[in-house]
Amino acid sequence: MSDRKHLQTLVEGYARAKCRADVDGALAFCHPDFRLETISFALASRDRVETAAHLHAFFQIFPDYHATLETMTYAPRAVGCWGTVRMTMRGDLLTIPATGRTATLPFFSAFAIAETLLLEERFFFDLATLCDQLGIALPAVREALRLFRESAPATPAAMTA
Repeated sequence: MSDRKHLQTLVEGYARAKCRADVDGALAFCHPDFRLETISFALASRDRVETAAHLHAFFQIFPDYHATLETMTYAPRAVGCWGTVRMTMRGDLLTIPATGRTATLPFFSAFAIAETLLLEERFFFDLATLCDQLGIALPAVREALRLFRESAPATPAAMTA
């Protein structure tokens, strides 16, 4: 079990590193078995290696990703936080060309804790809102993600291929 201050330090440190697109820095707050599930993309990593690939691919698309944490809630082995993310689509998302447009939208993340480290993040945001603000078609994104999952489920780095 971890105290609130420790849990807050973990989540805030992880978030700050992600805002710098510092994958190694973010993973320093994570358990060796850390998993990241991006619910809206229906993509999940199985360990830190896949998580690193997932994050590197995401930052290729959205290099200026920034999360503002507004509130956190705590349980002995879990943290929930919500706020706002802002990101500009500078890289292609699978077969969808970069638009250069910026999206700002609410998010929620649920973290599981193990051995005083982050074990899992489940990241939630509204895909339709993201697509609308980026000027890309929601059905095209869903189809591209479906094809990606079917063809390369264990290689999230291929998201930018």
